[in-house]
Amino acid sequence: MPYADTNNLNIQRQIGGTAVLTLAYVGSQGHHLLANLPFNPGNPARCFEINAILAASNPTATPCGPGLEDQIYDLGSGQFAYGTRPYSVTSGRYRSQGLLDFADDAYTSTLANSSYNALQASLEKRLGALRSSALIRGVNRSTIARPIKTT
Repeated sequence: MPYADTNNLNIQRQIGGTAVLTLAYVGSQGHHLLANLPFNPGNPARCFEINAILAASNPTATPCGPGLEDQIYDLGSGQFAYGTRPYSVTSGRYRSQGLLDFADDAYTSTLANSSYNALQASLEKRLGALRSSALIRGVNRSTIARPIKTT
């Protein structure tokens, strides 16, 4: 079950008779957040191999890269590369139609985490009946981390 922890700490200090300095920490950590994980990710090493072959044999061909894991590449001399996913072709029954058997079939899991941390500083000064304030942010960091499945 996803959940978040939040933290907030403020420290105020009066400076003289007309100014107040405030330092604050604000933080939030999310746990067991939903993340989509690829079941059949593309292999970057295979993509580099395909690009090296294409550069030598067919420089005008579409290069291999992100989002093109399901592309069928004509390597020349009657050879083809059927995508970069390890399980793209199992039966081969759809190859004649230019289709692969399996593409990316992502699944959702509660493996992700998030973290947000900020340090805030403000100075408020009274000028007679008026107030003047300044907000200064020191550190403001946010991250979302999820485990990467490697094969």
